[in-house]
Amino acid sequence: MCNLARVTGEVGVEVDGAVTLGGTLRDYATRKRRPLVRFYACGEDDSNEPPEARLPDEIASGKAPLLIIGAIAGG
Repeated sequence: MCNLARVTGEVGVEVDGAVTLGGTLRDYATRKRRPLVRFYACGEDDSNEPPEARLPDEIASGKAPLLIIGAIAGG
């Protein structure tokens, strides 16, 4: 993300309310996870959690990263 935004250092985001997976990495119509995108929080694969599922406090507080991984398909 920092490379795409052409910034260095840490990027902060203020969120009011519950911190969830939601967002634009899901299909707008179906709210399902886009193909080949995986979400990892605190060492757990949260890819199949609903968009409104709360993220762990470690993620919400910034103590641990939320990893968003683009998977590669093929044989």
